[in-house]
Amino acid sequence: MKIKKIYIISLALLLVAALYSSCGSKTSSATTTQQAVTVQRGIIKIDVTASGNLALSQTADLAFDVSGYVYKVLVKEGDSVKEGQLVAQVDAFDWEKEKRSLERAVVQAKVSLNNAVITLEKAQNPTTTTSTISGAISAPDPLDIETKQLQVKQAEMALDDAQKELDRYLQTSSEIRAPFDGFVTNVNVKGGDEIYKGAVAVSVADPAKFSADILINEMDINSIKIGMPATVELMASSISTFPAEVTAIAPTATNQSGVINYEVKIELLSADEIKQLSTSQAQASPPSPSGQAPSGQLPSGQSDNQTNTSSSQSEADVPWTLEQLRDGFSVTITIITEQKQNVLMVPNKAVSRQGSDKVVKVLKGETTETRVVKTGISNSQYTEIVEGLSEGEKVVIAQTTKTTQTSTSQSMQGGPPSGGLSPF
Repeated sequence: MKIKKIYIISLALLLVAALYSSCGSKTSSATTTQQAVTVQRGIIKIDVTASGNLALSQTADLAFDVSGYVYKVLVKEGDSVKEGQLVAQVDAFDWEKEKRSLERAVVQAKVSLNNAVITLEKAQNPTTTTSTISGAISAPDPLDIETKQLQVKQAEMALDDAQKELDRYLQTSSEIRAPFDGFVTNVNVKGGDEIYKGAVAVSVADPAKFSADILINEMDINSIKIGMPATVELMASSISTFPAEVTAIAPTATNQSGVINYEVKIELLSADEIKQLSTSQAQASPPSPSGQAPSGQLPSGQSDNQTNTSSSQSEADVPWTLEQLRDGFSVTITIITEQKQNVLMVPNKAVSRQGSDKVVKVLKGETTETRVVKTGISNSQYTEIVEGLSEGEKVVIAQTTKTTQTSTSQSMQGGPPSGGLSPF
C-alpha cells in the first residue's frame, strides 16, 4: 500500500509537469545595434510649451460722450463695420445746447480780458492829472497798476480755462463711429432709449487679431522675455501653425494648489506681419544647392514619414488661415527661448560622458573612434557641437532592441506524455 501511494503521487507530479509544459512560455532578450548618423548643420531651438485658448485681442466698447436720448442705431450684432463708420447717434439737441453755452463762455472771457487790459492801460497812462496844493502833477499809482495787472492775469486765465473746456467738448460727439475694421459683437441700446454719458452702446472686435493667455511655471518664467517669437498650433489641426510673439508677462504669480505659475500673453501676428516675416526669412535664407540639406533640416536618421509629412497630406489637411480662426479655439503654444542657425548638430543619444568630458563615437571605416567634443545648446532631441566634429562625419548611436519570443508546447491529449508511467 505504501508503494502504491508513492506511485500515485509520482504520477500526479508527472501530470502537473506535463500541464505546465503545455502552456505557452515567453522569453525576452535584448540586442544592441548601432546606427550611423551624419553630422549636419541645422537649426536648434529651445522652447517652452503650454496650452491655452484663443481670444479676440482687439476689442472696443463704444460709449456715448453725452447724455440724452438715442436717436438711431445703425448696426446689429454680427454686422461688419469699417473704420469711421457711423454705428449709433444720440439726439444732438442737448449736445448743441452745451456747445453754444461753452462758446458764449469763451466770448465773455475775451470781453472780460479786453476790459481788464483797457483798465490797466488807463492806469498806466492817465489822461488827466490831479493838481496838488502846491500845483505839482501826480504820477500813476503803482499799487493801482499792480492791481490792474493782476486783474489782467486773472482774465487771461479765465479765457484759457474757457477755451480748454470748449476744446475738450468739441472732441466729444453725439455720434459713435467704429474705431477700426471689424464686426459688431454686442448692441446694448435701441432708438428712443435714454442714456447717460459713458454708457456703452455697441461693442466691436477685429476678427483678424487673436491672443492667448498661458501659464508658465516658475522654472521657465525667467527664460521668457517680451518680444520673443512663438508659434500657435491648433489642437483641431496639427498642421496649422501661426507665428506669434510674447506681448505681456504678469509681474505677480498665481498659486494653484501650491503650484506657482505666471500668466503670459501671446499675440498672433497679423496677415501683413506674417507676409513681411516670410519675405524677410526668404531673403535671409537663400535656397540651398541641389542635393544638400537646407539650413534647419534635422540630421539624418529620421524616417521618411517624419520628414515628408506634407507629401501625404489630403485635401482635408490644408492649413487653416487667419480668417478661419475663432474665439475660444484650443491651441498649443510654443515659445522659442533660444535659437541658433547653421550649427553642427547630432542627436542627444550620440553624446555621452567620459569622466568630465563629453564624447562621441565617430565611425572610421569598420571601426569607431572615441572623440572628445565641446557642446553648445541642446533641446530634447539635438545637441550643438562647437568643437570636435566636422560636417559630414558619421557618429554612432547605440540602440537597444528588446525582443520577445513565445514558445508553445503541444498540450496533452489522450493520455500521459510518451515514455511516462502508466497507471497500474
